[in-house]
Amino acid sequence: MLHLSHPESDSNRLSRGLLWLVDLLIAGLILVLPFIMGGREAWGHWFLISAALLLGAAWAAYAMVQGCRYQISWLELFLVIGLAIAWFQTQPQPAPVMSRFSAEYDRLLPTWAGTQPEAVGPRWSTLSLTPVETRHAWWVFLAYAVIVTVLFQRLRQPADCYRLLKGVGIVGVLMTSFALLQWATSNDRFFWFYKHPFTDTTVHLKGAFTNRNHFAQFLSLTIGPLLWWLFHDVRRFLQGDTTDGSRARTGRTGSASSESGRSGSGSRRRSKGRSRGRSGSSRPATAAAWSGFQQGLSVPILMLLCGVSVVIVAVLLSLSRGGMIAAGAVTMIALVGLWRGFRLGGAMAGILLGGGFLFLGLLAFSDQEQLQTKLDQLVSGDADQIDTGGNRRAVWAADAKVIRQFPLLGTGVGSHRDVYTLYMDNYADFAMAEMTHAESSFVHAALETGLVGAGCLVAALLCLLGRLVIGMFRVRDDAGRACVIAVLACTVGAVLHAVVDFIWYVPAIVVTSLTLAVVGLKSASVSFSAGPDVPDRPSGIWFPRPVWAVLGGLCLLGLIQIQPELVARISGERHLHAALRTKLDVPPDQSDGFADLQAGEAISLDEEEPARLSQQAEAEYEMKALVRRQAAMVRYLGQRIQHLNASLQARPDQHRVRLMLAEHLIRLFDLLQMKSDNPMPLNMIRDAALASGFESSQEVQAWVRKACGSKTELVLLADRLARASLRDCPVQGHAYLSLVETQFLNDPRDTLHQPLIDQAMLVRGHDPRVRFVAGREAIMSGDQQTAMQLWQSVFHSTQHFRLNILQLIAAQVPVEFFLHQFQPNAEELKDLLNVYDALGRERDIEVVLRSLCAAIPAEAHTIEDEEERLQDMMLAYSAARRLNDLDLAISILHTTATDFPLAFEPRYHLGMTLVELERPKDAMPHLQWCHEQDPGNIWIPKLIVRARRQMLKIPEEGSPRLTQL
Repeated sequence: MLHLSHPESDSNRLSRGLLWLVDLLIAGLILVLPFIMGGREAWGHWFLISAALLLGAAWAAYAMVQGCRYQISWLELFLVIGLAIAWFQTQPQPAPVMSRFSAEYDRLLPTWAGTQPEAVGPRWSTLSLTPVETRHAWWVFLAYAVIVTVLFQRLRQPADCYRLLKGVGIVGVLMTSFALLQWATSNDRFFWFYKHPFTDTTVHLKGAFTNRNHFAQFLSLTIGPLLWWLFHDVRRFLQGDTTDGSRARTGRTGSASSESGRSGSGSRRRSKGRSRGRSGSSRPATAAAWSGFQQGLSVPILMLLCGVSVVIVAVLLSLSRGGMIAAGAVTMIALVGLWRGFRLGGAMAGILLGGGFLFLGLLAFSDQEQLQTKLDQLVSGDADQIDTGGNRRAVWAADAKVIRQFPLLGTGVGSHRDVYTLYMDNYADFAMAEMTHAESSFVHAALETGLVGAGCLVAALLCLLGRLVIGMFRVRDDAGRACVIAVLACTVGAVLHAVVDFIWYVPAIVVTSLTLAVVGLKSASVSFSAGPDVPDRPSGIWFPRPVWAVLGGLCLLGLIQIQPELVARISGERHLHAALRTKLDVPPDQSDGFADLQAGEAISLDEEEPARLSQQAEAEYEMKALVRRQAAMVRYLGQRIQHLNASLQARPDQHRVRLMLAEHLIRLFDLLQMKSDNPMPLNMIRDAALASGFESSQEVQAWVRKACGSKTELVLLADRLARASLRDCPVQGHAYLSLVETQFLNDPRDTLHQPLIDQAMLVRGHDPRVRFVAGREAIMSGDQQTAMQLWQSVFHSTQHFRLNILQLIAAQVPVEFFLHQFQPNAEELKDLLNVYDALGRERDIEVVLRSLCAAIPAEAHTIEDEEERLQDMMLAYSAARRLNDLDLAISILHTTATDFPLAFEPRYHLGMTLVELERPKDAMPHLQWCHEQDPGNIWIPKLIVRARRQMLKIPEEGSPRLTQL
């Protein structure tokens, strides 16, 4: 626990107990919260909010008993504004107010009310598009506000600031040590037992954080305190003081003044020493200082040097470029400022030199190649190298459009992952990854809280930086100035990292940053650093005891009120993660002859190629494989549905889990239908029901129950879940698509069919899935032109949607239709080949093969992975062989062999093909090279013998048709 100073007035047991509880909670927030996955998940939020509210109640009780005054930090203004913004975003507003903030609320949601019961209302009425998440974010922000307020009241003297800085430095070393140990002994699980559904511990150094950028930023926040601690101890040892100057010697307040006095006397001693040195009598003083330095160097300073070096190396090992920038900025500012501030002279140069050698020695154990790649990307200044794949630029461009449409108060705290796709024109290029955050703290704040919220954030940072800079020049005490410099360095580093990453939604980073900010503000105060002349002198504004009691009661009431929600979030997240960890497991074919093979048993393979299956046997094999996959998919969906249902039972207000469960239920219904006596998917059942002309929803549901039995309940439940999901977030395009499938159960005329598709296009019109469904409906209605326009981006997005398009219309059109309409590249041509192969269209297959033979060599230079490029070139060769165009095959193989001179496969096939063309002179060099590389290959000698026989039949003058390529 961080033992902060206790005033003399804390004489009664109640006051001491309350103050001890306050210190224990502060220590927990600083030292424990980072190890609860950085506080980012449900358990971390429970600890953060509960500890903060209990902290507020404990301090209010203590302040009431002691009659404490209130210390104004001036951060209260920004905290209150932030809480007011989040609260206002969740309050129902009349239509004129909503339109005044943004006209997009009406434009984007014309059909939303039709998906909800009449009791919900005729329109969306809150500024936040995810009010549940915004309400929870309000509690998180309240926790931060309480922590800042209590810390500012609790720090009474400079020694308290010193202890907090040491606590931050200690947790940085502990996190680094844990991260390195976990990485070295990793079993893919955090803490060796917790398996995260999205990440593991083997790829990058992460510690207890799920993201390497957050881990690196957290460590960069601890570099400043560690350097301050190092310089502080070096100065003490050089002055001959081997005691802990930051510890209150008498256990009473007022030690700040004695600390300042010691600092001042130390400065005077150094000045006198330098004066004597100029007169030629400095040797005894220098010897004494060096003796004290050596005594201190033995353990504490070496440990601090190791701690600083290991933390900086860990930042580099994380391969986080933003973390490297932050750590570099913190280190440079802190080194320069602390060296000048402490005025240690040449002695510190030796410490830094030793620390540099230690750092380089530790760095030698890292992956130099990957680290060099990251550093090269940083110094290149090339946006394409720094932002590989263009993810950051894409999401920033999309977020900028959202900010322009919702400029004042944004779309609601916690809404980014649901709204960034609204105007993202190139979403199809990034459809396989969900960008949960904006990759920039300032852009993220502007999107979720508008320019008002982002402006308050910038103003708060400018206020903090300004007060730190002013305090650095105004504070006369060396120790106080050093604290300010350390905090200023960390703040600058954090701001630089925040520009390119959203780091301030990780509670451990925020709490550590706020702790450092309070330490910096306190140390920047001239009166605080100088220390009071009289212990506990009156400062701050008068605060009545009843007000303290009311504030403490509110904190306790909030603590009790929020517990059910926090516990529900923990349970809901546990079941959700279990669902996400569920994998599709397709069992192998038990009739392949190897089912009973025991471990260690050997199998022999015939030298000759096995006989190919007959067409009937191959069809039977494929049917068995399809049955196995369908059965595995039913089990997979059943397990996920079970976990998702448990998650919703624990916490019903999860709109994304509701939608996921609804989609799984529809997929399960279709799979079960395929095995039933009436194998009709849901969309065909919908068409049949609409064609029957039922008059009421009861008639439709009765007919579907008769046709499908109890499976109908899956569809009815999916319909309710999709509507409930939209109730909490109206911009989920996939939820409207689910209702497209199920709406007929509630509306026999399906009057909302096209409006629901249009609504999905409004809120997620660049999503490939939405555009595919809209194009499919256009095709069904005979509007081919509209469908092709919608499918342009869909075809090039992912293989999943591309195959859906091909399977939908390939049987009705020749392959030239796709070649002309979509201009497919080599990867897309492979899908075309697979589809037309399955259809057995020989003429179309030949066209695709010709296109592949031209496209693959033309695009090969764009493939960075050499093994992948070699495989693609051999695929082009195989395509030429299927066309029986051996000259084309030889041309492709010559190019491949030239690009990959050490590759066996192209040289072998080149020699074999040349033998087939009866060109033995050209074939022999390749065959002999292959024989040298693989002397045990039984086919190469046979080809060589065949080539020699061909050469014996060739006249000495040679054959004019055997030309060299």
